[in-house]
Amino acid sequence: MSSRRNAFGHEVRSGVENHVCQDLSKKGIPHEHRSASFDVVLDSGRRSVFVPDIVIAYEGNTIIIQCVSNYRRGDPRIRKLRRFKKDNLKFYHIIIAAPKEIAGKLPKDSYDDLVEV
Repeated sequence: MSSRRNAFGHEVRSGVENHVCQDLSKKGIPHEHRSASFDVVLDSGRRSVFVPDIVIAYEGNTIIIQCVSNYRRGDPRIRKLRRFKKDNLKFYHIIIAAPKEIAGKLPKDSYDDLVEV
């Protein structure tokens, strides 16, 4: 997936990520893009890597924001996110940012909070 720099100098890969980044930046909320990666073992037993779009460290908590511009049932990105959430429930707060027409289709067990953009 290609990326571009936005008005705040951050590399973003989608319009949703750009929208979230600009909103966080305007509010003065420090955040990083694709700054972490996690090994996950999918239900099939296959190992994969989950790289969150945006990570926020806030008062000892870590918030992960995954930006979803499109979705189809069985989407591998969402499978990784669901597994990551299941395995790390106590350690991370997961937010999905998605357009309204996609937000209602996303599995509820893949996020803690859903933000429509």
